Amino acid sequence: MSAGNENEPKLGLVALATAILEDATAVEEYLKERGLPQPSFLPVPGAPPRLNIEDRGVAEAHERVLNSTRELHHLTLGPMQSLTSLVSFEDPFAISVLNKLDVALHVPLDGTATFEHLSEKTGVPLADLRHILRMAMTSYVFTEPTPGFVAHTAASKLLRESAFARNMITFRCDEHFIGSAKAAEALVKYKDEEPQLSGWGFANNATKPLFDELAEKHPERFANFKAGVAIVGATAVPRHMVLQGFDWAGLGPGTRVVDIGGGGGEISAMLAREYPNLSFVVQDYEDDIRKGEKELAEDLKNDGRVTFMPHSFLDPSPSRTLTSTSSAPSSRTGPPRAKIRIHDPMTPDKGLLSPWQERQKLSMDSRMFVLFKSHHRYADSWSLIFAEADPRFRIISIKPSHIAARAMINIDVVWDE
Repeated sequence: MSAGNENEPKLGLVALATAILEDATAVEEYLKERGLPQPSFLPVPGAPPRLNIEDRGVAEAHERVLNSTRELHHLTLGPMQSLTSLVSFEDPFAISVLNKLDVALHVPLDGTATFEHLSEKTGVPLADLRHILRMAMTSYVFTEPTPGFVAHTAASKLLRESAFARNMITFRCDEHFIGSAKAAEALVKYKDEEPQLSGWGFANNATKPLFDELAEKHPERFANFKAGVAIVGATAVPRHMVLQGFDWAGLGPGTRVVDIGGGGGEISAMLAREYPNLSFVVQDYEDDIRKGEKELAEDLKNDGRVTFMPHSFLDPSPSRTLTSTSSAPSSRTGPPRAKIRIHDPMTPDKGLLSPWQERQKLSMDSRMFVLFKSHHRYADSWSLIFAEADPRFRIISIKPSHIAARAMINIDVVWDE
């Protein structure tokens, strides 16, 4: 099959198609055996917005389908069309416009709307809107079941029903795309690593990092960003990966876990239900904390095992930490002998991931670079980072997480006063 440790396709067109058939059959059978909906461009009741396959072997087959179909697509295009397809603007253009106009909200879930009706609702000339919709339809966002009538596909239905999908598309188009267009200029002009010198900062004439710049100068964009991040905290990492990514059961009874940058506490609430011997303190910006307190389930409020504390992770921690979960070290973070567990994405060495996994990791790194001029870290760079943060940090161990597909590492650190 085509999965391997290098990015070069190893099979020809027919062999790739055969490998895709074999792996797609494995995925389809897995879904059938569990009574789960099959993938479809049309809305399917009960279908999740993404496939979360918990069986490792089938999950690997699913990844191979994704990678092999991409290989097949680019091989079939040939080098010139393949290259130009990499800088295609048509899909972002169409989806961004339709999202801004809330077109999905004007198409009924179980019916159709005419182009004329949608033109009237959005205030966009009929010819323009029809063109943009038909462009989106070529990528399975909306469909035209009969001439002149627009209906939902699974993707456009998600735009109607999911605030997260709308927020994420808005953020990608308003922040990522604009920042990526200026990344080369920023890279040449600025050699420092300050986050406001990123492509995004250059495009926005920013004097501060993205979070502060948006909060102070662009409150609507900041609200959209925070709304997307809040939902990511609850849905981006599949439940089983959170539970399996760390030996939570191995923590002693009464251990307090401080969830640094924990948003509204979605992850802590989930873990509290699974591990009744643990308690959790969620730390983040005050408005996130207030929202988390309001939305926490009543039973978790009553037993007091999930509490909230407004706090910036750049400031000294007011919590007498026993165990912390974090994504970045900061100096003066805790009391003497505080134990810190960092469960963080890492940048793996070449050849350790499948091509599809590697592309996902590098895509995430690219987004971080465009927005913040930063990257995920290689495992051996953590010692330097902790030394620069404060010499009182002492690393006990740096080990790959057993969730290999996520390319995560577990870092155990002690704070020695």
